[in-house]
Amino acid sequence: MNARPDTFTPAEAAVIAGVSVRDVHRMIDEHILPDRLFDSKESRSFKSQACVFISFYFGAADRLTAEERQRTIVLASKVADWSKAKKIVQDDFLTIDFASFSRGVEERLGRLRYAAVLDPAGGRCCVRLVPEGHS
Repeated sequence: MNARPDTFTPAEAAVIAGVSVRDVHRMIDEHILPDRLFDSKESRSFKSQACVFISFYFGAADRLTAEERQRTIVLASKVADWSKAKKIVQDDFLTIDFASFSRGVEERLGRLRYAAVLDPAGGRCCVRLVPEGHS
């Protein structure tokens, strides 16, 4: 996995968010994610909080418009300490609970961390396949 534990490559972010790599890149290309949630100077990397918002953006597509999902992400991204927040965003009459998206992200992140191991022979990172339902 990425050298910095709080940032992820587009491929890692896709696994963690439960979407395609193409969808992860769309979040930057279409200016959906606030700039503070990713870095694209040398290569693209995403903060862990971005994975929750990416999961939300595509997971709520059948219920909310793109504009409302983006507005909700902007509001939620202003929370100072997302890890300790209640993960509920209220905007006028609309209340969004990010708890299910956060749980899914944490579960997939745990599986990804379990799968990434160091190869004792060469010290390079390799991926161990983990059967569905095991973590």
